[in-house]
Amino acid sequence: MFYLLCFLIVVYVCYKVSFLIKIGKLHEKYVFITGCDRGFGRLLAVRLDKLGLHVFAGCLSDKAAAELTEQCSSRLNAIKMDVTKPSEVKNALRLVKKFLGDKPLWGLVNNAGIQNAVISFEWNTKDDYQSVLGVNLFGTIDTTLNFFPLIRKGKQGRIVNVSSLLGRFAANASPYVVSKFGVEGFSDGLSKEARVFNVTVHTIEPGFFRTNFNDGLEEKNMERWKTLPKDIKEDYGEEYLQQTLQMRKRFADNSSEQFDLVVDAMAHALTAKYPKERYVIGDDAKYFFVPLSYLPCKLQIWILEYRRKQKKIKFPQPACTEK
Repeated sequence: MFYLLCFLIVVYVCYKVSFLIKIGKLHEKYVFITGCDRGFGRLLAVRLDKLGLHVFAGCLSDKAAAELTEQCSSRLNAIKMDVTKPSEVKNALRLVKKFLGDKPLWGLVNNAGIQNAVISFEWNTKDDYQSVLGVNLFGTIDTTLNFFPLIRKGKQGRIVNVSSLLGRFAANASPYVVSKFGVEGFSDGLSKEARVFNVTVHTIEPGFFRTNFNDGLEEKNMERWKTLPKDIKEDYGEEYLQQTLQMRKRFADNSSEQFDLVVDAMAHALTAKYPKERYVIGDDAKYFFVPLSYLPCKLQIWILEYRRKQKKIKFPQPACTEK
C-alpha cells in the first residue's frame, strides 16, 4: 500500500509538472484572436504580446484597434473585423495571409461573444436567438473555416474556442446557453477531425466573472418589458421583473474579478507543450455547476432550490403560478 501511494504521488506530481513545460520559439508563433475590443480577448492579446508572440487582434471598432496598437509592441497587428460579416472575415484572412507570406498560423482564438438575452425564454424572440448565435456560434464556425487552412499548413497548431460554464449547465439565459452548447459540440467534433493534421482544439469554460459583458442588459430587459403583450405582463407581473433584475445584480456583484485565471488558461492552451482539452475556470464552475451538470434535471432543480433557501434567496415567481 505504501509503494502504491508513493507511485500515485509521483504520477500526480509528474502530471502537474507537465503542464509547466512550454513550447519553444514563441517569438516565431503567430496567433489570431477575435473579440479584442475589451475583456478577456484584449487581456489575452496584451499577454501574448508580452510573451513575444506575434498577435493579430480582431477588433470590432477602429477605436479599440488603435488603443490596442498603441498599448502593445510592433508585433501586434490590430484588424477591424466583425465575425458576423463574411466579407470582413475574408478581408481579415487576406490581411493575415499577406503578412504571413509562406509562414503558417500557429493559433486561432475564437473569443468574440455577446450576451443579449432577456429574462425569460418566453420574452425572447427568434431574432434574439439569431443575434446571439450569429456571434457566439456561427461567428466561431465561420472564422475557423476561413483560418483553419493557415493552421493546417504548419502541420501543427492550436484552436482555442471560448465557451462558458453555461455551455455545460443550462440556465435561464436561453439564447446564450444554446450558443455555448453549440460551441461545445463544434469544438468536440472539430477536435476529432483536426487531430489528423496535428492540430489540437481546446475549450475554455469560465464560470461567472464580473466583466462588462452584461452591460446594458438591465435596460434591455426594461425595454422588452414595455413591448410585451398585455396577457404576458399579467401572467408574470412587474414584481417578477424587479425581483429577477435584483437577483441578477446580486449574482453579478458576487462574481469573480480574477480575470487573470481565464487569461492564464487561454495563454496556457496556446503556449504549453501539453495543454488541456478543456479548461474549467472558477471555483463556482469547478466545484458546483459542472459537477451538477452530470445529474438529472430534476435533481439539479432540487439542489438549486435547496441552496437558495440556505442563502435565504427568494426565487422570482411568475404571478400566475402564485395564484
